[in-house]
Amino acid sequence: GSHWTLLVARVVGGELRCRYFDSMSSSMLPVAQRLAGKLAALRLGGGCAPEVLVAQCAKQDNQSDCGVFALLFARIALDVFMGSGGEASAEVASMEAAASAAGP
Repeated sequence: GSHWTLLVARVVGGELRCRYFDSMSSSMLPVAQRLAGKLAALRLGGGCAPEVLVAQCAKQDNQSDCGVFALLFARIALDVFMGSGGEASAEVASMEAAASAAGP
């Protein structure tokens, strides 16, 4: 089987900031960390792998809704980013609050 999660990555002040959204657990976190390292190398030309913070988000109550949750988290992340005017400090709190309350 496969499991869908979401890594939200953004360059702020010359560094890559990453949040990991998983509607089941954090079992795929190592994969997200490797992806963040590759994104940092491509976008910033190398250096240390960025820290990937685990976001507080809603959890699914079955084994099949992960794709729906991942898409919902992506929409929330885009809505928050577009609504914040790019203010990183406002984004994190808003994104996690909305993702925690989310449900399909």
